[in-house]
Amino acid sequence: MNWIDQVRLFLQQEIELYGDEPAFAARQRRSVLITSAAFLAPGSLAANTRESDPPMSLTVEPAQSLEELKRILMGCRQCSLGAYGATMVFGAGDPHADIVLVGDQPSPQDGQLGKLFSAEPGELLDRILNAISLKRENVYLAALLKCAAAGNADLKEQDAELCLPYLLKQLSLIRPKFILAMGRTAAGFLLRSKEPLSRLRGRLHSYGNAQMIVTYSPETLLRYPHFKRETWADVQLLRRAYDDYIARSTEKS
Repeated sequence: MNWIDQVRLFLQQEIELYGDEPAFAARQRRSVLITSAAFLAPGSLAANTRESDPPMSLTVEPAQSLEELKRILMGCRQCSLGAYGATMVFGAGDPHADIVLVGDQPSPQDGQLGKLFSAEPGELLDRILNAISLKRENVYLAALLKCAAAGNADLKEQDAELCLPYLLKQLSLIRPKFILAMGRTAAGFLLRSKEPLSRLRGRLHSYGNAQMIVTYSPETLLRYPHFKRETWADVQLLRRAYDDYIARSTEKS
């Protein structure tokens, strides 16, 4: 590993664990100002943009199903990835799932296979789900960015801002009860927070009519296995909260 790769690895670790500020000068994110309740019903998405903020996101509010939303996004060329023909990996799973797992961005392998959380990270995710008596078929898998990463290129903040309304539309159509945000970028954009992941995890966040839990991504766990203990605590919290929800629903019926 040459010195450039060593520096890049160090900065990626700093950002993953502590957010932007320890590694870079603080900067103000261009805000879309989307409320946490935006996904509760189709048509409720709101964005505050200016004419000087190019490019604009596609109009997805008319979509009434995940398949319709996917068709709208298939031709998206709004972000730097889509503009160069990057592969879109929309998402998969139960379209009416109570639980949605949200990652940061499809990996290059995901783009090649057309499947989120593929290869070794996907195998780890499957083991995590099995440990709390869940399978991919029981949940819905999504990502903040829809286009697969290009090699080792860093995720661009402007691309994430453009893709955020598409993720919120997905959530509005699925209407989950729980969201597991896996990764600092996904969690930060959904919660509109710059807090490091270590401060966001370990508790339930109210998110409209849903509850959100933040944890580390499978890719991070493969790079830093010592975070598996915290991740195990997070997914156990998800399982307990989901069991409580099922129990309350059973009592009402």
